[in-house]
Amino acid sequence: MIKAFIMISLKPNSIQKSVDAIRKYVGVKRILTITGEWDIFVEFEGETSEDLFQFHAQLDGLDTIENTLTSVVMKEFEP
Repeated sequence: MIKAFIMISLKPNSIQKSVDAIRKYVGVKRILTITGEWDIFVEFEGETSEDLFQFHAQLDGLDTIENTLTSVVMKEFEP
């Protein structure tokens, strides 16, 4: 299993269009709009790194995205 968090910056006035597209992608667990440098925060889960690669390939097809930053979870701790 692979889990990653992806922060996405968008072109102006494109949040809803982006969210509508991203919510259809396999592996998306949560989509949050956030303040600051990044506009959207996505929680992703897949079986392999290839799943994450395919997710990013889909993001590359969106004309609303300006930039992404992906962090892969190395270990998860219980609170």
